[in-house]
Amino acid sequence: MSEKRGPFYLLTGLIIGAVVGVLATRLLLPVRYTDTEPSTLRTDQREVYRNLVSRAYLAEADVNRARSRLNLLKDTAMVEELIAQAQNALASTDQQANARAMALLAAALSKTGIQVTPLPGVVTPLVMTEATSTPGAVVKTITPTAAASQTAITSTPAITASLRATATPQPTQGSPYQMVSKEDVCLPGAAPLMRIHVQDSQGNPVMGVKIEITLVNSAPAYFFTGLYPEID
Repeated sequence: MSEKRGPFYLLTGLIIGAVVGVLATRLLLPVRYTDTEPSTLRTDQREVYRNLVSRAYLAEADVNRARSRLNLLKDTAMVEELIAQAQNALASTDQQANARAMALLAAALSKTGIQVTPLPGVVTPLVMTEATSTPGAVVKTITPTAAASQTAITSTPAITASLRATATPQPTQGSPYQMVSKEDVCLPGAAPLMRIHVQDSQGNPVMGVKIEITLVNSAPAYFFTGLYPEID
């Protein structure tokens, strides 16, 4: 007599095989992605990508190239993502340079006509040595005398001279910003808002200036100018 089995043992085998396969691909043999599109990156990797694009923008000052690189992320709000990441970076003391780079790039993407001076390349210092005297090296000079068969030999130390190192003048930093004017604006029904406009000596808006606001019994707040160029 043969025992009849239902289809449940087949279903159990399929479930066990699926579970083993998932665990194997997740733990033992995870999938490694290479040369993928930036739009498929995780959230933390997308932040690293924006940071690299912003730092490259400071070095190249090419806003069109930076825009093309950010378009690969396929963000629905590219500038808003940069601004939000720059604001989050301000909370970390070791991310101040990255926050400034993202603030400048966000301002350049939002407002046309903004120019950023590219960062200078790395210059390898030239090592200069001072003039040294080599006592072991001698120069023989033959002096003729009355007797043709006799010669007098004198030793003259040879000096090898090289250029002396000269100090490179360092540029002097500009004077700090000063408050020129202050105006109180009353807007009924609006929330309290502080607007700070930073301009150079020619009256042009300055981006990337770090502002620190300290209030009584509260932690200091930080932000960079240029994050919202539509205001000014």
